Amino acid sequence: MLKGICSRLTYANVMATGAMFLALGGGAFALTGVPDRGGVFHGCVSNRTGVLRVVNSASSCHKARGRGRHRDLGEFAVAWNQKGQPGTNGIKGAKGINGTKGPTGPTGTNGTNGATKVTVRTATGLPVKEGALSQAAATCNPGEKVTGGGAQVDDDNIGRVTDSAPNGNAWVARAWNTATGAPTLTVAVTAYVLCASP
Repeated sequence: MLKGICSRLTYANVMATGAMFLALGGGAFALTGVPDRGGVFHGCVSNRTGVLRVVNSASSCHKARGRGRHRDLGEFAVAWNQKGQPGTNGIKGAKGINGTKGPTGPTGTNGTNGATKVTVRTATGLPVKEGALSQAAATCNPGEKVTGGGAQVDDDNIGRVTDSAPNGNAWVARAWNTATGAPTLTVAVTAYVLCASP
């Protein structure tokens, strides 16, 4: 029975369930302490699906656990500021010898805003047969910064992620088709990248 339930779990199902949880009750919880007193947003990103969820602190992120096909790859923590650092004020001019006040120095420039928008972008590699690697690179748009990412295979019975890491303005993922004696079975890997922008 457990095998039948797991076979029906898809990325879309997990995303829909998470959205329903937030709508029915999770939303009230998420409003408490987000952002924190320092104006920092905290989030946890799934190493398996690349899905971002907003939390009160980095300690809420799940650690990897389990073994085999039911292994939970856990989450990694991300954080971003609600506002940028304020600009510094200009310094006042020195007083003259006769005691008169010097001219006021120029006002400092305003600090830049921190990232307030996080977008998840994906890319899926070509399906490969047994003994071959499928590769995908999910790329952020110009002006966006890579803050995290992940990888997922379309068939975790024979697909194994061998590499999942940032590379420049992208997140690159690779997966190996471990099937033997099954030339018709293919594996494709999907890369996820978290792109932050002001």
